[in-house]
Amino acid sequence: MKCAYELGQYNFYWVCSGQDFPIKPVDQIVEKFAANINKNFVNLFESQNFKGEFNHYDKRNSIYYPGFLFGRSAEKRIMKRAYVEITGGYNRTFTWFQRKNVTGLVFYFGANWMALNRDIVTWMFQYMKSHPEYTAFFHHCQNPDESFFHTLFMNSPYRETREDFLHYVDWSEGGNSPKVLTINDYERLKHSQLLMARKFDADVDSTVIEKLREDEQS
Repeated sequence: MKCAYELGQYNFYWVCSGQDFPIKPVDQIVEKFAANINKNFVNLFESQNFKGEFNHYDKRNSIYYPGFLFGRSAEKRIMKRAYVEITGGYNRTFTWFQRKNVTGLVFYFGANWMALNRDIVTWMFQYMKSHPEYTAFFHHCQNPDESFFHTLFMNSPYRETREDFLHYVDWSEGGNSPKVLTINDYERLKHSQLLMARKFDADVDSTVIEKLREDEQS
């Protein structure tokens, strides 16, 4: 975000991944943003902030995660799972493990595929500069990218500008990752009002990607 912000005077900063692909032509995407210049498109998960119950999202920030626990290897995952259970499990944290919230803010969580306008991004960087403890706190949180900007946004003067995010994501198969989209999903993608979809995998089905590319060029 910092690199993009310093690169130029852009109206929006849209976070996407290498497994995303646009499902609307570029001119429609530009028109959408131009018509909503004062909006911010941010997805939020339900967490303690909404239901009043501690859950696995809150657990990400409630304890101190040592750096050696981070990683995707089987050994790291087992160690992290054991650490979480020792501290109370995913849906609670024992008092003596509870981390002090030095940020003073209420935490929020959501998908990191957000589109933020320049006003809120400018505000965020100003806030981080004057509150270095905020960034430092997230150095030892789990999945900080799914809370860092969401928390700033929802504790900012711009929180009322929020609209839901612009990604088509299919969670129908359950699990921790969304469904890999194929040609069988093409009609739903075509008729969606959203602008971007995830996730795609050319090794699983490249036909749907080529079809969407043809639509863009037609």
